[in-house]
Amino acid sequence: MAQMFEPCKDRSGHKTGDFKIMRVLSAAIAATLALLGPAAAQSFDTPQAVIEALYAPYIADEITDGFAALQSNKLSALYEAKLESDGYFDFDPVIVAQDWDLSDLDIDQVDVQGDTATAHVSFDNFGTRTELDYFLVDEDGWKIDNIVSEGEPSFSLVEMLSASE
Repeated sequence: MAQMFEPCKDRSGHKTGDFKIMRVLSAAIAATLALLGPAAAQSFDTPQAVIEALYAPYIADEITDGFAALQSNKLSALYEAKLESDGYFDFDPVIVAQDWDLSDLDIDQVDVQGDTATAHVSFDNFGTRTELDYFLVDEDGWKIDNIVSEGEPSFSLVEMLSASE
């Protein structure tokens, strides 16, 4: 798997600071919590509902990292540990890109097995079809526990967050 955590560099290739992206992501998380408002405090009755809440700001073309309020306890702890270290992502794992113009969101193949579920999500981003598999857990409402992409780039969010540099 390719290195997902690289230092920021300016156009001339000089390192501009490892924490630049983390500051942007922190601001995006705060903005998302404000945008989600009731959704952040809401408990979701179905896996589909939490995924719809996650993608709503992207479809509305609002600045977001709507993932923060919708992640499982495990995923939240992994994100917090990564933010405290010097790692960051060079793409948003929810859309597998840095920029977005999302359309044609499909949430299908939802399979609930007790307090766990999987769902297949696909959407167009700037005309390119993207497909992801979501793994969810019921923690007093459905939460996202992992995102896996078999496409390009291929990744497991939990594995990326767990990887040591």
